[in-house]
Amino acid sequence: DGRLYRVDGAAMSPDGKYMWLSSARFDSSAWGASPPGLFRVDLETGTCEQIAGPPHPARANPARKYNADQLRPLVLAADPAGRLLATSESRSTVSIYDKGRKVPSRKVELDFVPTHLVALSADRSLAAGPGRIAVIDTPNSRVERYAKLKGVPTAVCAAPDGQRAFLALHRGDFILVFHAARGKFEKPVSLADLPEINPKRYRDVRTLLALNQPPRLLGLAGYIPFVIDLRTRTLRQMIGAVDPQGFRIDRKSRKAYVCSRYGCVSIVDLDTDRCVGTVRVGRRPTDIVPTGKDTAIVADAQGVFLLRVDLARGKVTGRIKLNGQPWALRMGSDGRQLGVRMSAMPRPFVVVDLQTQRVRVLGTARDLPLEWQHLATAMALRTKAHAARAGAGIRMSTGMAAYRVVHLRLTDGREIPVTLPGSYKVKGVALHPDEKHAYVACDRLGQAVLVKFRLTP
Repeated sequence: DGRLYRVDGAAMSPDGKYMWLSSARFDSSAWGASPPGLFRVDLETGTCEQIAGPPHPARANPARKYNADQLRPLVLAADPAGRLLATSESRSTVSIYDKGRKVPSRKVELDFVPTHLVALSADRSLAAGPGRIAVIDTPNSRVERYAKLKGVPTAVCAAPDGQRAFLALHRGDFILVFHAARGKFEKPVSLADLPEINPKRYRDVRTLLALNQPPRLLGLAGYIPFVIDLRTRTLRQMIGAVDPQGFRIDRKSRKAYVCSRYGCVSIVDLDTDRCVGTVRVGRRPTDIVPTGKDTAIVADAQGVFLLRVDLARGKVTGRIKLNGQPWALRMGSDGRQLGVRMSAMPRPFVVVDLQTQRVRVLGTARDLPLEWQHLATAMALRTKAHAARAGAGIRMSTGMAAYRVVHLRLTDGREIPVTLPGSYKVKGVALHPDEKHAYVACDRLGQAVLVKFRLTP
């Protein structure tokens, strides 16, 4: 259906039988411009019907002109009583659809244009917009109170108690807590412990979700997921790796390390294929080299440091200052010398003595020892890996659509190209210590994912 061009808003009925969808504008030279409509999907029968919005323009009719307000997507919310709240074309009007109704039962006029709607309980809802909050008495279709908001909301969610709402603001490093019954703001939840959320970089919090038992607040700032313990009102942990930058497998400990763009390293147990820990390290770790049991050297590109990290405690125990951004690391056979590939430097190779912390700059790739020659072309993520004993291997494609194609070389000598789904972007490859399996580090919509392949027939 051309009217359902793209989904911008969605709400689920409390019984799980229906879903309401708000479509985006449809724009083409043949069909003209169409404002968004409201659709109801019966999840039991799989049928979809339009319950609000004008019909799609016919091809034979001239394209109709709509103003900017009419082409904005609708905002939706569903309360526990099965009612649907939706903004209308006038934008300052909230239409209330009672359970089972396909036409608005009541309407509530606001003195501002809401950009977010959320149902706090069966009796109370909240609408938020630039500089304004409205608490709505849903059964009686009236506004209980207004409150001022110093900013533009980017995400809103209801607390499990049905009394409070959490709001994130544009270019804000905190989460507001609004008590709807009292009409007052409580102490905000600070995001200062998450330095990657920098308001100057426009990494706004676009998604919020409140959970209970224990009370937690999940959020997504840009591609950075985080979780807050609401009992202490503090940031508790990061979730997983985001936008993989470095990927390495340690054969001795049988663990894989995935470096995230936004300051964390995820540790994967290769025996169980499970993520066993996430450690906050530096600002932008790009590569990691294990140096012992639960210890490693991490390249921090943004902080221009080599970091000594205790992975068990999740703490940085030392720093080695460099005159540039380290990108790729290779450990020497003696375990003392470390080769470093620098980023965007006239002399991009340095050798670091890990015992004396002396840094020696090399001029060109010809000055590199033989065991580090591949540093001249390799960055942090590997493009190929080869098994010395089994003869198997894996490499990334260099042709068209190379970002999601890998070539597997099986132990029987056959080579098989594999194309991953369109949402997966291949960032690096490595072999399992048993040389019978291969891993591919992928970026799937900003989230780091490891895909495992079997190399035996």
